[in-house]
Amino acid sequence: PWSIHENIFKLPPAGMLELPLDGSPPLDALPEPRIWWRHPLLVPPGERSLLPAEEEEKSVLDRLEDLLRKAVAERMIADVPLGAFLSGGIDSSLVVALMREHARAPVKTFSIGFREADHDEAPFARRVARHLGTDHRELYVTPDEARSVIPELARIHDEPFADSSQIPTTLVARLARTEVTVALSGDGGDEAFCGYHRYLWGEEVAQRTGRVPLALRRLAAGTIRCLPRASAALLRLIAGLSITPLGRTRSPHRLLVTAELLAAETPGEWYDALTLYWPRHSTTLAGEMPLPPHWRAIRGGRRRPLAEFLMAADSIGYLPNDILTKVDRAAMSCSLETRIPFLDPAVQDFAARIPHRMRVRDGRGKWPLRALLARHLPRTLFDRPKQGFAVPIAAWLRGPLREWAGDLISPDRLHREGLIEAKTIAALWDEHQRGEEDWSPILWAAAMFEAWREESANDPL
Repeated sequence: PWSIHENIFKLPPAGMLELPLDGSPPLDALPEPRIWWRHPLLVPPGERSLLPAEEEEKSVLDRLEDLLRKAVAERMIADVPLGAFLSGGIDSSLVVALMREHARAPVKTFSIGFREADHDEAPFARRVARHLGTDHRELYVTPDEARSVIPELARIHDEPFADSSQIPTTLVARLARTEVTVALSGDGGDEAFCGYHRYLWGEEVAQRTGRVPLALRRLAAGTIRCLPRASAALLRLIAGLSITPLGRTRSPHRLLVTAELLAAETPGEWYDALTLYWPRHSTTLAGEMPLPPHWRAIRGGRRRPLAEFLMAADSIGYLPNDILTKVDRAAMSCSLETRIPFLDPAVQDFAARIPHRMRVRDGRGKWPLRALLARHLPRTLFDRPKQGFAVPIAAWLRGPLREWAGDLISPDRLHREGLIEAKTIAALWDEHQRGEEDWSPILWAAAMFEAWREESANDPL
């Protein structure tokens, strides 16, 4: 895996580098990393041992719960104060419910809230905490608190990192550190049990468009890419066709994603399209540096459900490079240790053996985890649409963060540095400020890149 620094590379997940004590070989002739565990989803279902089709669902759930219970218990071994992050979602709620079985005192739990109702999960976490009897703390993040931590993010992450949930993650880690030294997290459940919306979106799109010849789909994709963003009537017409769930938003950016989906042929191309933030045919970047397609490590892409391919790609790409990086950097910045039961190898291996039909029920993923959590909580406390650890970054870029971001990605600055197309960013910035479109993912990424450049210039490697 690459890093932002030339000729500096990262170890792959579950990789180790062995070097002799005598100082050889030289740094420019290092051996290949040794992989001590490979993700079971990298091989297709026909080449790995699935659970017997006749095994009863209750038996599967019992075995999974035993593995999770053991994983949680092992990660609770500590001679320092211990707690857990609690969002009120399925994964973190299940971790806390299992922690309660092993705890001698109420589990300490921590959550983050926002005054913007669309992004506020704190009330859900509060109700779960009350039912489980935890010692609960919550922090409502204000724009001022976000502004206070943003200047530190480039230093904390060491590289350009632009998942805006890094803000609440850093703040909840600091909140937890005021009372505990170790915190358990519910990360990893979505990738193992088909929890993200895009997994089911991808399958729906594949079913809707699979019978259309590829040449026609690519012709339609080219037409969409050529549409002017200001053509509201055309956007409404295309969105009304409901080609994909993404297209229904009548959003120019989502329609560009739709174009990439229509042009996709292989599972890897589907994955790239579904995770697209920077349109492939845009002129945002002044140059081109293609990222290594990590999904090429996944075998048998056409011999498995598309959703499972997407899960595998996230497990070896998005999970370690975004989710775990974000949590680790945020926690380590305040000397908090995080432990993640869902990433226990035994749990991951068993999850990969569960037939895909058992992961998805009634159009929703994570059925095994939903069923397990129902053993500990009333469904009314968690049976709701997935919200995610989202931040009102779009509104903040139009308000309290406007001056900060505007200075970082000003046309003069970008033109002078020459890495990001100043005209393109200026156009996106203006559309965003007028409320015509939410370009916050690209604008935040550009701002964080510039913040990192500024930080690295002051503290060179």
